[in-house]
Amino acid sequence: MKKSRISIKDIPAIIWGEKSEKVYIYVHGKMSRKEYAEAFAEIAEKKGYQTLSFDLPEHGERTDGNDRCDIWNGIHDLNAVAEHVFLKWNHVFLYACSIGAYFSLHTYSERKIEKCLFQSPVVDMEYLIQQMFLWFQVTEERLCTEKEIATLNKGTQAIV
Repeated sequence: MKKSRISIKDIPAIIWGEKSEKVYIYVHGKMSRKEYAEAFAEIAEKKGYQTLSFDLPEHGERTDGNDRCDIWNGIHDLNAVAEHVFLKWNHVFLYACSIGAYFSLHTYSERKIEKCLFQSPVVDMEYLIQQMFLWFQVTEERLCTEKEIATLNKGTQAIV
């Protein structure tokens, strides 16, 4: 499969497949990376689509960066990717997984995306955060005071 590595405003990305007027933006989930889009891209290419995948902050080529993988940086990156995509393709589609689906829902509500495919999306972030408070014995008051609380699980931090 043809693939081209590009950078979109310092965000490492890959364009998969032969040239097409149709593209899927592929937004990976937690603990993933842009290269994991390959299997999806192979299926999409058979249907006439290209796929553009990229690394979210703290993932893939961006594990050593300063940006956190949070909603604000996620929205920033997804907007940068969309600006690029909507200039180059006439028909834009979305595949997003887990936290990538959550970021996409917040970012792309006003964009003309023809079809969205979500895998295991986080649909109730408030519930997830409440569960994390329980798992790590963190109270909302403590988090407000300390602003950030490191946990034993790498990549999982409570942040206000």
